[in-house]
Amino acid sequence: EDNVKYIPALYVCNKVDTTGLSTFRRLGKSKNYVLISCNRNWNMDGVREAIYQALTPIRVYTKRPQSPPDLTQPVILCKGRHNVADLCRSIHSSLADPRRFYYANVWGTSVRFRPQRVGLTHQLHDEDVVQIMVRKDVQAE
Repeated sequence: EDNVKYIPALYVCNKVDTTGLSTFRRLGKSKNYVLISCNRNWNMDGVREAIYQALTPIRVYTKRPQSPPDLTQPVILCKGRHNVADLCRSIHSSLADPRRFYYANVWGTSVRFRPQRVGLTHQLHDEDVVQIMVRKDVQAE
């Protein structure tokens, strides 16, 4: 059983306008099911909302030293992946190496002071600004 991995899923059932009422009611009560009809344009907003709720994305902005943050292109982190290490890995895998990572400065709602120096395990919030500092004496692998 150690080799089994359960992943979350969202089931989108199309053509519900052609099914019977009993099937419609049974699927409608099920968890993680979204019922739609593309032909009749039923519940298309419900699909968007269900996807957004399943992913729970947050936007994190990056900042280079001595320059303002780039608020035009956020890094999107999804459910369960909201810490500085995940941000580093999404930019480049070598940034999350503890031998290379020095610290990060964070501005936003996840910190008490602005900026605040944090480590790899710090949990980020939506719209935080992060400046990653690396050791210069350690080369990327």
